[in-house]
Amino acid sequence: MLLVILTLQQSRGEFQSQFWDSGSNQILNKLWWDTTCSCCSFQLEQCGIKTILATNQCSVADYNIIVFKTFQIKPHYKITLSFNFWRIDQWDNYEFYVYLEYQIVHQSQYSHSTSNSNICGNPGYNDEVYPISITIPHIMPALTVIFTAQRGIWGISDMTLEAKLCPEGCQSCNEYGCFDQYLHFISMNGMLQNSLRTNECWLTNNAIQTTIITYLQSRYLQTQGNHLVNIINLNHHQAISLQIKLLIYNSNPTEIKIAIDDLIVLRNQYTGGWIKYPYGFGYRSIKLISIHQYPHINSQAKITIKIEWTQKEPTWQIFFGIRDFQLFLKSQLFEFTCKDDNLIPFDGCFQQYYDCVDGCSSCIRGLCLDCKQGWDWVENDQNCVPICGDLQITQFEECDDGNNIPYDGCHLCKYSCPLNCEICQFGECLKCKMKYQISLNKKQCQPFCSNGIQINYDIFDKQSNNQLERINICQQRCSIECNLCIDDKCLQCNDGWQLQDNKCHQVCGDGLIAINSIEVCDDGNYNDGDGCYQCQFECIPYCFSCSDQSICLTCIQFFILVNDQCLPKCGDGILITGLEECEDDNDQPYDGCYQCKFSCIQNCDICHLGLCKKCNTGYQFYDHICVILDENLEDIENLFNNTQIQSLEFCGDGILSEKEQCDDLNQLNFDGCSESCQIESSWNCNPSQPSICHPQTKFNLSYLNNTQQIQYVQLSFTNQLIFNNNIENYSTFIYEIQNCTSDQYSFEIIKVYEIQQFNYLDLSYVLEIKFFNSLDSQPILKVSLFGDIIDIHYFQVFKSEQKIALQPPRILSESQIQTAINLKNFNFWILIGLCVCAFIMIILGDFQQFMEILDILQFQSFLKFLNVPFPQNVEIYFESSNFVTIKPLFNKIQLQYIFDNIFTAYHCDGIGKFKYYNINADLLNNIYGLISQIMLIFIIDIFLRYLKRQYYQSHNLLRILNYLSQKKSKIYQKISTLICNLTKTIMQQPLIFNRKFLLYLILANSWDILFKILLFLFSCQEQTIRSLFSYSFSIGYLIFIILTLIQQFRRQNFNLILRVLRNKQHQAILLFKKLIFLMILIGIQDQPITQCILLSVLLFTYLSFINTVEFIYSDAELMNIMCQDVSVMLFTLLSLAFCTEFYRYLTANQYFILGFIQIGLLMIGLTGPLIKCAMRFYKKVQAYIENRKEVQKLNEERQTANPNILTELKY
Repeated sequence: MLLVILTLQQSRGEFQSQFWDSGSNQILNKLWWDTTCSCCSFQLEQCGIKTILATNQCSVADYNIIVFKTFQIKPHYKITLSFNFWRIDQWDNYEFYVYLEYQIVHQSQYSHSTSNSNICGNPGYNDEVYPISITIPHIMPALTVIFTAQRGIWGISDMTLEAKLCPEGCQSCNEYGCFDQYLHFISMNGMLQNSLRTNECWLTNNAIQTTIITYLQSRYLQTQGNHLVNIINLNHHQAISLQIKLLIYNSNPTEIKIAIDDLIVLRNQYTGGWIKYPYGFGYRSIKLISIHQYPHINSQAKITIKIEWTQKEPTWQIFFGIRDFQLFLKSQLFEFTCKDDNLIPFDGCFQQYYDCVDGCSSCIRGLCLDCKQGWDWVENDQNCVPICGDLQITQFEECDDGNNIPYDGCHLCKYSCPLNCEICQFGECLKCKMKYQISLNKKQCQPFCSNGIQINYDIFDKQSNNQLERINICQQRCSIECNLCIDDKCLQCNDGWQLQDNKCHQVCGDGLIAINSIEVCDDGNYNDGDGCYQCQFECIPYCFSCSDQSICLTCIQFFILVNDQCLPKCGDGILITGLEECEDDNDQPYDGCYQCKFSCIQNCDICHLGLCKKCNTGYQFYDHICVILDENLEDIENLFNNTQIQSLEFCGDGILSEKEQCDDLNQLNFDGCSESCQIESSWNCNPSQPSICHPQTKFNLSYLNNTQQIQYVQLSFTNQLIFNNNIENYSTFIYEIQNCTSDQYSFEIIKVYEIQQFNYLDLSYVLEIKFFNSLDSQPILKVSLFGDIIDIHYFQVFKSEQKIALQPPRILSESQIQTAINLKNFNFWILIGLCVCAFIMIILGDFQQFMEILDILQFQSFLKFLNVPFPQNVEIYFESSNFVTIKPLFNKIQLQYIFDNIFTAYHCDGIGKFKYYNINADLLNNIYGLISQIMLIFIIDIFLRYLKRQYYQSHNLLRILNYLSQKKSKIYQKISTLICNLTKTIMQQPLIFNRKFLLYLILANSWDILFKILLFLFSCQEQTIRSLFSYSFSIGYLIFIILTLIQQFRRQNFNLILRVLRNKQHQAILLFKKLIFLMILIGIQDQPITQCILLSVLLFTYLSFINTVEFIYSDAELMNIMCQDVSVMLFTLLSLAFCTEFYRYLTANQYFILGFIQIGLLMIGLTGPLIKCAMRFYKKVQAYIENRKEVQKLNEERQTANPNILTELKY
């Protein structure tokens, strides 16, 4: 890579460059590295024809090696880091990071599948070289560069670090020039400084701090306390500036406070901040602090640095350190003094010092640079004003309801009375005017009627214009089409109107013309072209209105009525394509167009489209006319000048003249070229004759989706483009997110549609915006086009700016993530415990309890398909239920591969959340598990039949048992007893592959089968032989379920015990609940609010029903069911808060707290089944022990009576 400094040059006082050549042998003394891996290497290697610094992360652990170097740089304001990144051998979407000053400046995933060539290393994998260049603003005297990768072999070469320096003699600057200040005091600015200078006196609790530590090649002054104080003597000045680098260890979250003369001038709160290498460096973060020209005139400055921290890891120390402290003085007089003859604060000048105006968050000398959130900048007034309608109350706003609707209690951010309110307070009505009454929310005054019939306020206000009409509306509720109205119900309609649900409807196509409606005809059909269509007369062509099919009353624009026909108006200058050949706005002959038909000019022999191609014999063509051959041309020109001959050029002739921007051979508007031959807005026209116009090509932004930290936006164009380098390098757009700073997000273009050079292409970028922390305000993405892109018509794409609103990001802090992971792991072990219990229950013969546990696991695993954007902590929790599937087992024993070869692999996208989880909705693919279960049972059944047949046909087993029983050894006798009991058990087993068992198996898998059937029915719409089989299976299974439900509730045998009957009916109710639950979950994916409400209502109805009818006789069983279903019901109700309609009202903290509450509910729902299973297991074990004692006692008695063990085998 980069490795030894070969040159260090300064050109014209502008640049400072450091360059590493990959061929140097002294590199290991110049770059530092650290690792926790014993086999990892960091050395020069030859890769192809290039020598690079190669790093081999041979360990399976992630991020176990870093490469870093710290540089000392002259005063500057910008740095650029450029290098070649070598990805070598196997990379399975591993991440590579570059940090500058501990901040991520490059993060990307790399894969060996994206390259087609091998450069070095393992020939089985392809390698690739990526040039990377990074530019950031930077002012600190030292810079630390860090490289780290997730895993794999990688290398770096040809690295250049370039700094944009301040002008000669300038000690601080920006891109606009040198700051008017000088460096007065420095502390800890040397890379190898081992002790403090005499004037570097930093105190903690009034004790001088002297401990120096080394971190990333830099020395820091360390303190174990939470603050450092330094009192610095100053020269005469008007302002001070500070720069400092802070190292903070084992704290998250962290707040930094900087105080000058005990007045806090800066707060910086953040979480995380460490690099992806926790092994050697622990949880350490670095922050750069800069305060520019703070007004100050005292002879001393007390600088206080205080850290409010939260210990990240209890076993590790917590401390902080500083370096690169610089204090600048501004000495120019009167720079910060002002005079406005008042003592009013927040007007730009207070007590003869500049300050910020009200609502301003950052200003210089009274001039506001940026407004606070909820304020907007007014250019004319040079002031910040509150934004009315943003749901934030600022300054003099009394209220803010997010709209400007009058009479709703808050209008223009001032409390207002509702309409018809006499007395109100704070936007709520206390007393309405006469004939009005207060609504329940006190936001409206609604009319009340003398007949007791209440009218809807909105209808009342829109349809009434005076008091008389209001009384009529209040008394009569039927429409005017009603002929007989009694008790606000219409009983008879006027002629032509149809009475439906006590309302009158006009029905077009019923053969009746509804009086006082828009119908003018009704021929009883919907046929076009028969004279009456959609109950309106079909007029002759170009007729605007007609009395019947043949009589036109008025023609459309540019047409006149001639003999009951609408013909184009010739001579109006408007060309009607297809009906007129030309239009020259006159009726003169021999001018090329006469009576809207092309004609020849005078003395022309041959013409085409009104243009003369050849004059008659003895004439010559001059300036669009034919003149006599010997006639003086000068006289002809004079004729033109004297306007005796009019010009034949006109707009719409297809010939582009000087005053015309375009001419498309017509005088129509809205086709790109207007009636006056000017290019219309948002159109482009080429200079050909006639002109050809096309809509301007623009780019659009459309929101795709979001996944926790990352949001996706598509950038597309309205037309095809022509390939160029700007398109290939994505360098033609500027991306910016408003309402947040650049260090809170990162951009990446993750997808570009395939392009072919020199071909037309439909181009579309997908922008990946990754946020690093939560935001309560809504971020706005702004994209500006500044490069040159050419569209398919060879016009430049319109340079514009587009904005689109993004979702407020909701991102977990490190501590919240760890809490969610701990809960996920705890829930994982609960699920493992349930699975172990289920396995034990099936061994003990309690198959029903086994199926109940599987139902519970599947029930909760389906909840992640609620189509709401769950918080990240809930998503993490749902990962614990991923093992509730046999698909990994299928893949392990390659059953999936075998079935795919038999039935042909096929994928059908699911809908809504199922598509998000990439669930295959194909039914045949999803019932491989059921087919496997049937096949396994069939094999076991065949095996049992074989064993029974062998037992009855062979006497060898009896001989062996007889031989063992005659031995006096107790071991032999126990072996013979064990074989005997096992043989008896096998012989007593009935044949399992029968109709009754198959039906039980299908019902036991009802959750799974119903889920896959309904997913297929709602998602897959293709008509193939495969889908025909799937539809047949689905319909058959649903019919089977319905018949099963009917059978359980039809008239039963009176001899059946009530408890047994209720148990069967309860199982049928559970089956019905499963069916409805899955229908709502899958079928209403596009309506998440309805989905959540219906699921909650379903569970509430089920719980109420089983409590009312008393299907459950055991209190313990009832409590178990309540524990499961109440937790799920509350979970679905809380999920409403994550719907789009309510999401924006939650802060990030509330959002995640609700998520943790949901996690707690689901975990509570699992504790009931776990306790129940443990109790049943205890009872089973207790009964088994008692049974074993009785059997042992019985066997001893039998042994005493008959020592021959063969008697045990007689049946």
